[in-house]
Amino acid sequence: QEMYKLVLPYATYAMAAVADTIQDQPDRYEELMARAAAPDPARYYNLGEYFQTRQMDDKAAMYFEKGNELCSDSVSASYHASFLVKYYLKKGETQKAQSVADEAAEVYSSVGLEAKAEFLEATGKYAEAFDWYAKVEDRYSDSSPLMAFCLRYKAKTGDTQFDAELNGRVPKLFPKGVEKASLTDFQSAPVDGVLIKEETDLLT
Repeated sequence: QEMYKLVLPYATYAMAAVADTIQDQPDRYEELMARAAAPDPARYYNLGEYFQTRQMDDKAAMYFEKGNELCSDSVSASYHASFLVKYYLKKGETQKAQSVADEAAEVYSSVGLEAKAEFLEATGKYAEAFDWYAKVEDRYSDSSPLMAFCLRYKAKTGDTQFDAELNGRVPKLFPKGVEKASLTDFQSAPVDGVLIKEETDLLT
């Protein structure tokens, strides 16, 4: 604040810089970043992300909506579409969720395509969801969202219709196959692999 005190009342870059130093003060952070966002709407996405990480979903959604309304950057909008899709569905606002998903899909970013696929999956349109996850794979050479969908689908429904699709992609993800290991096999920290941060039914 001392460094920027002469320009803080009107310079958006100063407001944002100071706001980043006081993220432990939500009210003050929001005040400064909202002032910075008024002439620079892209900063509404910063506010949305800030409240999203604090699980204050209503405020996060409000600022993401402002960003979408006032900022012309459709790519940035697509990066937050997944949150809004889930938020609207939780609120029972299916039409809003679909609108966000459709707009994100038109951008054709990886996260935009995933948002569309997630909407279709959440609304039970599994075959269509598969097709949109496949678009991520085709465009960005990333099979992981599609494989994760296949695993979730089987865990939820018990149906095996996507098993062949999943099994056909496992060698790409695990070129040496799935290797079983125990703690006694490790003498030092692994240099590669997957870090699992939480336990779910998929680990059984």
